[in-house]
Amino acid sequence: MTTVVQRSRKNVEDVEATPLTAADSSTAGSDKASRIAANLAKLDAAPSFMRAPLQWKGYGWRFARAFDNSGGASVAAGDGLGSAGAIGSETWQQWAVNGVKRRSCKVIFVLVLVAAIVIVSAILAFSAFYGWVTSRDPCVVSVETMHKLKAFPRKSHLVPDFVPVLPKIIHQQWKNTSIPNGFYKDWHLKFKKLYPESDFKHMLWTDENARELIKNDFPFFLEAYDGYKYGIQRADAVRYFVLYKYGGLYADLDYEPLVNFWDHLPTDRIALVESPYLYNEKSQNSLMSSPIADPFWNETFTLLMERKDKPVLQATGPMFLDALMKRATEPFTLLPCENFQRLPLHLSKEEDVSPFLSQLHRELLGRLAPMKYCGDYHKSECQYGKHHNTASYLGDTGVLALLWT
Repeated sequence: MTTVVQRSRKNVEDVEATPLTAADSSTAGSDKASRIAANLAKLDAAPSFMRAPLQWKGYGWRFARAFDNSGGASVAAGDGLGSAGAIGSETWQQWAVNGVKRRSCKVIFVLVLVAAIVIVSAILAFSAFYGWVTSRDPCVVSVETMHKLKAFPRKSHLVPDFVPVLPKIIHQQWKNTSIPNGFYKDWHLKFKKLYPESDFKHMLWTDENARELIKNDFPFFLEAYDGYKYGIQRADAVRYFVLYKYGGLYADLDYEPLVNFWDHLPTDRIALVESPYLYNEKSQNSLMSSPIADPFWNETFTLLMERKDKPVLQATGPMFLDALMKRATEPFTLLPCENFQRLPLHLSKEEDVSPFLSQLHRELLGRLAPMKYCGDYHKSECQYGKHHNTASYLGDTGVLALLWT
């Protein structure tokens, strides 16, 4: 009996209360008890597949109507409604109101959930379609890029005392001279293998010799350099000064060269790598090349001073470069992401050395945001290098500091 009454009570909670009539109020307690018993007996006796239709038909409702405004019928103790005695209309009305509220909350929750699923699915579909429409063959992109560089050489004679030369130097950075064993060291040695020291000079910049460079050759920037709150800001800034003085190619330690791509670099202007995170930024400083003393960097140094108090990404990082490109008067080129920096999605645990937040950033926003498709990270065709995006700077800055300092 307890189970049946509990089922009936659920029906009571799922319907809206209505005023009780005078006829209901005048019904004798014994008649009410009889009707209760009869209704519950019908529910209990019905086959399981018939109980739901019977409940919807209204037996649970009629059970509730057995109580009037003035008192209630006596029910057996332990029948699922509480102790023996009267249950007045106030109790029933409260049940009904609470039932309606619960039902409304459930409906709202389901509607919100369905709407969220529909919206996310639509965004994913549109993003996939947009990526497919904007995708290009990486080999075609590479050929077109080289053709443009040859067809439109820089007019270097317009810049006094500037002769564009791209020296064969590979620059990289670490805190000290002891690069830890593992991926960083493997990729560092891969640069030395593909760019042999017999033809290329390899320079490793540490915290110590980087500051010495600023102090000795660019003293006007030393105060701003020392004033940066985070190490990543100093690491970002000094690489611009390094390329100005020495020229050559700069690559992060988490950038893995797949081939010797020196012949795909422009020799008469600087090159920044195109970012695969085009919803957030247009370029990155993870891979850059430059002739010695390119005038482009003079504009860079001016902007560094202007933005030294801004958040990390805007002060020295990719968003800084985006702002620089908008105001630059000197020519530059973007190394296509199809060839130099594809978005690292679907990585195995053995491949991905990125922190969880960086992976989440890629896997979610890399799919939800409509943007150009840079190519399959796992296919090597016309892919000259991979940026593994280890985001090691997060350990220094924290996530929020990237936007708020």
